[in-house]
Amino acid sequence: MLRRIVAPNASEMTFTGTNTYVFGTEDLTIIDPGPNDDQHLEAILNAIGTAAVSKILVPHSYIDHTELVGRLKSITEATVYAHRQQKFFIQDLHNATRLHPVSEGIDWAYTCDKYLEDGEVIESKEG
Repeated sequence: MLRRIVAPNASEMTFTGTNTYVFGTEDLTIIDPGPNDDQHLEAILNAIGTAAVSKILVPHSYIDHTELVGRLKSITEATVYAHRQQKFFIQDLHNATRLHPVSEGIDWAYTCDKYLEDGEVIESKEG
């Protein structure tokens, strides 16, 4: 029920590449969509096959995890979820300075559909 797809973006930050996970067999959840790379998108779409994707989860907003969010949302019509602290983290960094070392890899344009609270549970039809 869990498949890992490694993006072709090896670096000091990503090691062999960003890990994207596809959870489920019929009602899928994509975790960490990854970089905006056609080869990586194709690998995700191949893993999805004809199954429906209802959720995209983004644990943090570094660009190597978020760039494909928009394209995957457009293709799958899935709801995009992130922790609400992510929103405030981005806003705080943006307000402080874009030159802060931690902000270098932040995807400033990234948005999600629903922010989650600590302890909130996302239901899946498959467990």
